[in-house]
Amino acid sequence: MQAIGTAIQRRHLSEAGGEAGRPDAGPAPAGRAFTPEENARNFAYYEALTVRDSSLCACTEAVVAAEVGRRDLAYDYLGEAALVDLEDLKQTPGA
Repeated sequence: MQAIGTAIQRRHLSEAGGEAGRPDAGPAPAGRAFTPEENARNFAYYEALTVRDSSLCACTEAVVAAEVGRRDLAYDYLGEAALVDLEDLKQTPGA
């Protein structure tokens, strides 16, 4: 999953003009398109906007939250991801 995310991030960077689109960010760690600080800032921004209406959101949010050091949120999202089907959290018709 990490390779897919990195490939998507690189594609977005190349569409946005490459590394030049990252002013004063410094080099990203090897194999990563963004610095840890950029990832944390992006997570904070999108986590506040996301409505999580997909059963795939919680598991993705759990992984990213753990990567940026938000273990409290990672744990909450992990619990939601684990129970999404067991407790039918999305209230699927006919389930």
